[in-house]
Amino acid sequence: MNSSRFKLKKIILKFIIILLLIFFLVAILPYLISPVYKFPEKTIFKGKYICNPYENLDSTKWIKANFHCHSKVWSGITRGYNSSIDTIIYVYKLLKYDIIGISNYMKIFNEYLDSGFIMPAYEHGYGLFKVHYLVIGNERVNLIDFLFPQSLSNKQFIIKNLKNPENIIAIVHPNIYNAFTENDFEYLTDYDCVEILRYDRVSTKYWDAALSAGNLKYLLADDDSHNITAPYEVGRCFTMINSPFKDKEQVIKAIKEGKTYAIDWRATLFDSLNIKLQKLSEIPYLQYLKLNLDTIKIKVNKPAQEIAFIGQYGMRVDSLKNTDFGLYKMKDSDSYIRIEITFFDNTKMYLNPLIRYDDENPLKIKSAQINIFLTLVNKLIYLTIIIFFAFLIIYSKKKRKQKSKILD
Repeated sequence: MNSSRFKLKKIILKFIIILLLIFFLVAILPYLISPVYKFPEKTIFKGKYICNPYENLDSTKWIKANFHCHSKVWSGITRGYNSSIDTIIYVYKLLKYDIIGISNYMKIFNEYLDSGFIMPAYEHGYGLFKVHYLVIGNERVNLIDFLFPQSLSNKQFIIKNLKNPENIIAIVHPNIYNAFTENDFEYLTDYDCVEILRYDRVSTKYWDAALSAGNLKYLLADDDSHNITAPYEVGRCFTMINSPFKDKEQVIKAIKEGKTYAIDWRATLFDSLNIKLQKLSEIPYLQYLKLNLDTIKIKVNKPAQEIAFIGQYGMRVDSLKNTDFGLYKMKDSDSYIRIEITFFDNTKMYLNPLIRYDDENPLKIKSAQINIFLTLVNKLIYLTIIIFFAFLIIYSKKKRKQKSKILD
């Protein structure tokens, strides 16, 4: 009887060890295949020309969008609460949204994409430290990710794997669990947007870190709601997109070209859906942002408490009070200027940057490249560690066998 129990315990122990080894191999595999990258040097935008993403917009073609929200999925472990897809669609249509994305972790709801209201989207990442990306426009999920802490090259590897010419990659909630640092944004390349607004946080300092290092990235703003019944999570932060059509290709094109602005609708922080509905007409709108030589002209549809002009390193270079119209002459030292507008109900509007350039293509994007030598060194280090642990396991097993023979 004791012998049978001993054998059963031994079998269970072996099974647990095998499971742990499989888990270890799956967890370490991305680190083994991830290369080391050489990142472009930090620069600043400079030149005699200024790129204005808002030039020649059609002010009648604004689309209201939210690409980041969660329904109940994966048996509720991702905090979807009781947010069904049908309820999410109902609420956002009620609040006059033109297009949304239901961005559950590692899952795309393809069966809802023919509605003309939902864009394919998902939130990428299942690691322990919330290094997450919003992927808009994909038809399938990319499963590769890092479970444990990530280096700058590991993050770049994931971005490279996620990115294709037809989609949008946005870095989301960068300051949750310190998933990203401002230094990361100075170097990471190949993504499109920074999600600067979420219902409970503002992440413009990371955006400014990227812009100040010469990395042109445009904005996104989303609720990132996990509970469709929570007033402070829903209908709070959204992206306005200037696009003649709502189809996937046109919307993605407009986002990539920076024809967007972000709204943090703070006037409805704790309002019910019914009150939000009553206040829909109060949402401020951008009427135009024009450039006359080096002078920025901006007009919104209602008086603002403040129009602030933000430059290199997120420094405020000028501001205007109590007006719906603003002028700012860009200095030669202004590498970029972006605008934040605060209204009297504390609602805020954020606009994409106008950048200096001296190239034929102002939208030329930096891209990190694989450092072959350091990648080989990195692989040799990992291989050495694996061989060392394999040797320890074999040596320990032999020792146990020898001890068992002596006892027998």
